[in-house]
Amino acid sequence: MEMEDDPGPQPAAKNSDEWMERLHLYDNAWRVDLDNLYAELPSPEDWQAVRKGLESDVQKSKSSWLQEGARERRAESLKCFAAVLQGESGREKALEMYRELLRPYLSKHDNGYPSARKAREHHRHLMVLGSSKKAADDYLDEVFPGWKKMDGRHVEDQEQWQTALAEGRVDEGIELLWDEAKEAESYKKFSLLKKLHTLAVILERKLLKEKVLLLAEKDLRKMAKSDENYFPYGLDFLFEALGKENEWGKVRELTDLVMKVDKDEDQFVSYHLLAILELDGAQALLTALGTLPDRGINDQSTYLSLLASKNKELGREVCKALRESGKAAEAEVLLQYLIAASGSYDPYYRDLLEHHREGMKAFLQQVMKYDPFEERPLIWLAHLALKQGKVPQARQWVEKAIALDPSDGDQGKESRMEAYKVLAAVYAAEGNEEKAKFYTDVTKAIREGELADDYLYVGLRNEAIRRYQKALGRFENAYCLQSRLAKTLVEQGRIAEAEQHFVKAFELMPVSFGPVESHCFGCEGAFDDKEARDIAQRVFERVIKTSPDNPRTYYLLGMVFENRGQKEEAFRYYLQAFELDPFYYNCAIKIDRYLWNHPEKLKDHREALQQILKITPYYHLPKRFANRMDLKQAWLDADRLAQSSQHPLTLTPLTLPFAQGEPEAAKTKYIRDQIKAIEGWKREQLLRGNRFLENLTNLQ
Repeated sequence: MEMEDDPGPQPAAKNSDEWMERLHLYDNAWRVDLDNLYAELPSPEDWQAVRKGLESDVQKSKSSWLQEGARERRAESLKCFAAVLQGESGREKALEMYRELLRPYLSKHDNGYPSARKAREHHRHLMVLGSSKKAADDYLDEVFPGWKKMDGRHVEDQEQWQTALAEGRVDEGIELLWDEAKEAESYKKFSLLKKLHTLAVILERKLLKEKVLLLAEKDLRKMAKSDENYFPYGLDFLFEALGKENEWGKVRELTDLVMKVDKDEDQFVSYHLLAILELDGAQALLTALGTLPDRGINDQSTYLSLLASKNKELGREVCKALRESGKAAEAEVLLQYLIAASGSYDPYYRDLLEHHREGMKAFLQQVMKYDPFEERPLIWLAHLALKQGKVPQARQWVEKAIALDPSDGDQGKESRMEAYKVLAAVYAAEGNEEKAKFYTDVTKAIREGELADDYLYVGLRNEAIRRYQKALGRFENAYCLQSRLAKTLVEQGRIAEAEQHFVKAFELMPVSFGPVESHCFGCEGAFDDKEARDIAQRVFERVIKTSPDNPRTYYLLGMVFENRGQKEEAFRYYLQAFELDPFYYNCAIKIDRYLWNHPEKLKDHREALQQILKITPYYHLPKRFANRMDLKQAWLDADRLAQSSQHPLTLTPLTLPFAQGEPEAAKTKYIRDQIKAIEGWKREQLLRGNRFLENLTNLQ
């Protein structure tokens, strides 16, 4: 008997009989997807019948084509699943079976990361199933020695080209990097070529830029003719660079080549469509959209994922083409969907302001409910108010945006600090030229810092330091620039110089974060260095004494302890921050993660978990179910949310450029939750992605 494909996600079953039919779809599959089957369970009233059906089915062993060991593992995983569905009365039995399934699985894996990360996840599952911490420790020490010592951090030795560039030996560094890129394996080659290309651009070396693009193109053609059935990360830089050089004919040719091998990869499809636009015009682009089902894009979610993916410009161009063809209403609706799907991409908002201003305010107020922690709708409501001459309203909107996320660190180049650009315009409209100039200089300092980031990215640290210092000369209260400068000085061994910048950065942090702090480039590792952590602790403890009601400081101190590995102490500070601000969402995420990794503490913090669920943005709801092992209560919570939650968005139905088909691509394409949520959550969608059941499936 031949193996059949996994049947993939299905709608929820109406009763136990229908669910058992669903189970039998896996009879000839390699494994039974317990995560999907759990999500598709009928009401808990039918679970007893489900358990009996499972036990009976296990005895029949229908998948007789499996080898004996695999057949036994499948049977044991199904019995373990049935025991977990039983609740408290089935925990002991489930724990025993889970331990037995784990032993051969962990024993055959190497003793390194990411296997150790997976072992820690299993450790949490053992504890939730009833094991004491000591018993779980002892068990994993026996079957997977050394798992506790591996934290997943791996620092690679610095390459010779990195050392040369850091020391200012630019030509030598470029030559060494070129030699390494030429000989690198395909999975690494394009990321090295991208770095070389960035070096060529910022150093204005035209010949080097051409040389890099020729090598990238040569290797791409070679890969397309080989047995490779996928293309590595970083390849998109080639299409982007060729597009900037107006080499759209070559973009179309190369994307044609790669799509013959990997036809469903959205980044290739998006550049292919942009090439059609540039070469053949807007109408040709709209016609080409009708062929997308041939590329696995055949429903609303996959369509929006293509248009609002990494290459978001495609979405803008489709809207522009619709307007030019007399379909302005369709363009407006699509633009609204793209904003809901991406959240923070300023050009979408800018196009809405320029072309579809009439219903903009009402729509953006809906988006604020869809994601109450996204500041972009507030910023663009301020832009709208300024266009309408309503300066006081513009001030109110932009001040709310800044309070929500003062640092704006999740934005890319040229778009960070958009709120301060608006604030400068507000002051100018009020006649306060001094303040307008000050906030204009703030945004200029950030732009200069972004250019310094480019030099840091390619390894030219001394030039990056010089440029960070220049940017801070324009605006010294940018914590992100202070932090990046300090970290870069440390990397260059200039520890004493770095200290004053660490101190300044840490003093600024408590007033630079909102309820969803967004770290910009380089700041994520602000607490990685021991000296930096010690400085941060001193600064934050001093700030708490003078401003004890600021929840951000407790949160930051928690991050310091978490980076030290002192997770219980970190949790204590996160709790204090959350008590001061029950709508502190990033803090809520930290608490949620800690509790599900320390299940023995869950019972003492049920109220905190309920508050976390309450403040979770609509499109983030599945994340609150991913770690749950109280399967019955999770099912009831998901059912309640699916039944009672009013969808924050009421959008006009989207016109697709093709006939919508069955969402087959959902089985293989990754679709972000922010896109899937636009259509509204069903119970089974909220429940999919359960980490315990995914791991139990992998043990088969």
